[in-house]
Amino acid sequence: MSNPAYQNYLIELQNFVNAIGKDSVQDKFDSYSGPRDSNGQPNGFGKMIYAGGSVYEGQFLHGLKNGKGIQTWPDGARYEGDWIDNERNGFGDQLYAEGIKYKGKFKNGCRDGNGLYLGTDGNSYEGEWTDGNRHGKGIQTWPNGDKYDGEWKNGVREGKGIYTWPDGDKYDGEWKDDKMDG
Repeated sequence: MSNPAYQNYLIELQNFVNAIGKDSVQDKFDSYSGPRDSNGQPNGFGKMIYAGGSVYEGQFLHGLKNGKGIQTWPDGARYEGDWIDNERNGFGDQLYAEGIKYKGKFKNGCRDGNGLYLGTDGNSYEGEWTDGNRHGKGIQTWPNGDKYDGEWKNGVREGKGIYTWPDGDKYDGEWKDDKMDG
């Protein structure tokens, strides 16, 4: 004996699954495993698999990433470090999708504080950052042996700095808008 209401439910469910394509219904929602707080929010050490394919494994506090954790993205990017209120805050290691690496301080998801940047072309920068830009004192080196040791402002050389070429020549003076000035 068949229940017509149940049969209609099954048909509607099958139509819904067909309407969203080959992805399963589960693929459209986040999936969490770990402890929860009294409101059902992730709380403590757990693992969240986001609908877009990102995965976070680490500490949660009332549904937000807080504490130590590792997040990976579908494009190959990866961050391991400190989190506060779902943002990279504190010390961490970031591997960007294009292969750039950064190890240092973060604030509100941006490089901020002291850190080491390693570019895919062999250039590097070690020094101070503010809001994701080189800002303060820092040293940039290039694969050909060129080196700049000096002040930065909003991502460009600005203030006093020494530029040294591989043959030993150097410029020791002022910089303005990323150019020698003096």
